[in-house]
Amino acid sequence: MYTAIHLGVAWVLVGYLGVKGAGIAFFVSYVCHGLLVYPIVRWITGFRWSAANRRLGLVSLAFIGLVFCCFYVLPFWLATAVGGLSALSSAAYCLRALVRLVSPRGVSPALYKLLVWARLVPRGGP
Repeated sequence: MYTAIHLGVAWVLVGYLGVKGAGIAFFVSYVCHGLLVYPIVRWITGFRWSAANRRLGLVSLAFIGLVFCCFYVLPFWLATAVGGLSALSSAAYCLRALVRLVSPRGVSPALYKLLVWARLVPRGGP
């Protein structure tokens, strides 16, 4: 099903947008894939997204949409800056979330020092 959606959307969008259409088709096919797989996984395993994960997903989609639109309305250099800042802030957030899941004793002292310097974790050595 994923392949059919991807090829169908790519067939239409590549004709209108060129290579950009292929990228949009990739994104659309994964969104459709997620919407199709989630009910199956929920039925088989009882899996449910938590409110925090739903909120994070919506914020991520909003950032993706923002960066995508920036490349159509802003000069290239400014859109690239917005995309870069979005990527860096997303990476920092994910790193902080991962560090919260792992005990400070689970990372090397050098890495912990770097995380404290970046203010991703509180002081108080491993």
